[in-house]
Amino acid sequence: MENPLHHFELHPLIHLSLMGLDISINKAVIAMWIGLAFVFGLFMLVVKNGVRLIPGKLQITAEIALGFIRDMVEEFIGKKEAHKYFPFIATLFFFILACNLIGMIPGS
Repeated sequence: MENPLHHFELHPLIHLSLMGLDISINKAVIAMWIGLAFVFGLFMLVVKNGVRLIPGKLQITAEIALGFIRDMVEEFIGKKEAHKYFPFIATLFFFILACNLIGMIPGS
């Protein structure tokens, strides 16, 4: 009988080992790199366009998303601490969002 979890096993594409630690590259690592590149590219696009007095579609979307995250962080840890942790939490949010969207692609 075939193992029902066979589809969830991570098969290395490139075998790497560092002092006995397996750091092989598999599909999950490549998907994370793609997610990281997507988030980095998105942030660079927003920075390149800059903040305008009359916002475009990208700026409106970014302001709504960042406002949502800011409000949630302020609600949980307070306004004083939110300013300290907001950049990290927002970046983590967008990275996880990108990886989840990539995970919806069949075969990824």
